[in-house]
Amino acid sequence: MKKYFLFFVSLIVLFSLGSSGTRGFAATKINQDELHAYHSEVRMTQEELEEYLSYYDLTLNELKSAEELLDTLGPAVTPLDLTEST
Repeated sequence: MKKYFLFFVSLIVLFSLGSSGTRGFAATKINQDELHAYHSEVRMTQEELEEYLSYYDLTLNELKSAEELLDTLGPAVTPLDLTEST
């Protein structure tokens, strides 16, 4: 009985670790060229973008396109935008 329990627990651990290891730049559903263009537009690195999305409990894997990413986060705010609003 103890062997079955250990086997079951090890399967749970194996599957839970396996799904979290697929995180990364190449694992996204978003077109890589569009993602590079978005990085340039908002002047954020991949790590900074992932950290920012994690604040909203999102990952790049959950978004299907750069357009959806832009719709979710909104346009980038520039210093010109800040001076125009005052």
